[in-house]
Amino acid sequence: MIISWLGQACVSIKSKEGKILVIDPYASSIGITMPAVTADALLVTHAHRDHNNVAGVGGKPFLIQEPGEYEVGGFFVEVVSSFHDDKEGGERGENLIYVISNEGFRIAHFGDFGQNELSPAQLEALGQIDIAFIPVGGFYTINGAGAAKLVHQLEPKVAVPMHYQIPGLTIKELAGPEAFFDALGMQAEGAKETWNVKVTDFPQEGTRVMQMVPLHAK
Repeated sequence: MIISWLGQACVSIKSKEGKILVIDPYASSIGITMPAVTADALLVTHAHRDHNNVAGVGGKPFLIQEPGEYEVGGFFVEVVSSFHDDKEGGERGENLIYVISNEGFRIAHFGDFGQNELSPAQLEALGQIDIAFIPVGGFYTINGAGAAKLVHQLEPKVAVPMHYQIPGLTIKELAGPEAFFDALGMQAEGAKETWNVKVTDFPQEGTRVMQMVPLHAK
């Protein structure tokens, strides 16, 4: 399985069979442009321009944007409902958390998660997560401290920050990832452009933090 971060909350996952799943494609109006991508499955966490540019993804992907369980292209997708804010959706509505299973790995993508913490029901639904993509930039989502709290609750094997300030992004309200690292008391290990996931990448205990290089179009 090969994982790429395309900027903001957009993640691409390619299976060993060559099938591609893309999550949260964004519009170029946010200042960065996605590279040309095609997909067999396309997942959207909520209907905001930096997450739902369905037309920006090529191919004829199977679109998932509501709760349920799905199987497409060898990927098994479970959807966990959540809120975009800490007021039960009163400010920004709902947000979907996706759990993608493939090749024996479980990957959670938190979209624009904004809750103060996961509920017991959400924790149970998520189960044991190998890789968690977590927003850390604040303002529209949890901030660095909130993301660290989420990591402590969820205890994924690897936590990957996303949805934070990067060069070219015009959403200036977002902070960088530094507060997330500080709140966890650790720094990210390396910076990968693409990640060919292997079992040996996971720690025997605790959580490893991995920072990825965004592969948006230059």
